[in-house]
Amino acid sequence: MPLERVGMSSRRGVTLLEIAIVVAIIGILAAIAGTMVTQTMPSWRTRRAAREFSASLNQCRQLAVAQGVEYRIRMANADTDLDGSGPGVGKYFIERGNSGVNSTSWDILPWDADGSDANVGEGTIEISEGTPNGLRGVSIKEWAPIAGVDGDDLVFSPRGWLVNPVSDFNAEGYVEITFANKPARLRGETDEWTVMVSRGGLVRLESNRQAPVGGPSGTPSASGWTSSAATGHNP
Repeated sequence: MPLERVGMSSRRGVTLLEIAIVVAIIGILAAIAGTMVTQTMPSWRTRRAAREFSASLNQCRQLAVAQGVEYRIRMANADTDLDGSGPGVGKYFIERGNSGVNSTSWDILPWDADGSDANVGEGTIEISEGTPNGLRGVSIKEWAPIAGVDGDDLVFSPRGWLVNPVSDFNAEGYVEITFANKPARLRGETDEWTVMVSRGGLVRLESNRQAPVGGPSGTPSASGWTSSAATGHNP
């Protein structure tokens, strides 16, 4: 009997205080995890938006070479209030020209042979919040002036070159489009991915927080090629 009483007395339930401590710890961990997810997701989406834009540029280049006509990315919307509390903004189009040089009309993908532009779903890329494919917390930063062919466009020739005038390229030889993590800016941080495309049509990504993605793809001298670039077109 004494041994039985000792065994029974050694078994005890969990006190309310212990339950409260465990619940508090779980709550703290959940709050930390939630904060990390809230801050990490816009950063991940920003990188995703930049990668998709990079892929669109490469798609244009490949199609221009394969089909023998000009292709372009036409920039549409940028966030003019990047430091404000409004939603993210960004939009661009992927378009096919009607000629290998000096195209006079452009068709948003998919290509309509009759030029009607009846279907524009494939070539309309919008990341603005509240749109079907919007990316919350991501904006396209206002870009430096791009003269292009019709303005604010990056045009590829059938040779795979950008036909933009020399003035569109920076001192390093690139046209740049930057995607920004807007919530990070509201916290006083900078989290951006810049898509850089050279005169030769090669694309690379660069983050202000990470090492560049992709090798060098242009030089200031290469982007200063002026055979007909001053007027907006390469051979």
